[in-house]
Amino acid sequence: MFAVQPGDIFVCCYNRQSDILPFHYALAIYIHGNTFRVFQAVNPSITLWKYETKDSYVLSSQRLAAVNKIGNLERSGKTISDIDALLSVVEHRTPKDHGGRKVTYNCIIWTKVALRKLCDAEVIRLTVGDVSDVLDESHAFALEAKATDSSVRKVSRYAR
Repeated sequence: MFAVQPGDIFVCCYNRQSDILPFHYALAIYIHGNTFRVFQAVNPSITLWKYETKDSYVLSSQRLAAVNKIGNLERSGKTISDIDALLSVVEHRTPKDHGGRKVTYNCIIWTKVALRKLCDAEVIRLTVGDVSDVLDESHAFALEAKATDSSVRKVSRYAR
């Protein structure tokens, strides 16, 4: 059984209508009831990216492919406001260590950088591997969901 506790942190993968990027990636923290706080990079126009945070009913979203639990906020002593402040300053460009100008910026790049910030702030801990492994794992869960025409809810083996 997939139990959700207040403060649980997730990588979320949402289905999209694209052959290039089949999933949209975001981070979410469970608040209570059906409500999560979602943190993400969105592109309201083809060349403009912006940070967005909102409350959402993640688990009941028709577009949800997978959620991957990667930690719990309460263990870090941080608040949702702290996480918002931390993630709101993620730059909307591809860092050099992710390929720089040669790699097109997207929600995957934002999520990798955001995960690294959460690790650096000791909000989540990677037990093995790195943030790319967490995203690869989340992507595999989303592909599993797409193949079974359902949503997948799992706990990461890479982060706590």
